[in-house]
Amino acid sequence: AVLDPFHFSFGITAYLLFSLGIPFATWPGEYFRGRMGHFMYTRMHMPEMISRTHEAYADMAIRLANDKAFHA
Repeated sequence: AVLDPFHFSFGITAYLLFSLGIPFATWPGEYFRGRMGHFMYTRMHMPEMISRTHEAYADMAIRLANDKAFHA
């Protein structure tokens, strides 16, 4: 599972992951630099990939790592 670090910019890495078909867990940070994954998933109409809490962020990472159907 790939995690979008909510305290650091993830922009270029997110584009690279999308080009390879690799999803990532995101949780929007306090500042713009930590919201790139949130912005991209919002534009793609995929709100289910945006975590709203720390717990949901961890759960999504575990699910991406273990649930092949969800990962796909």
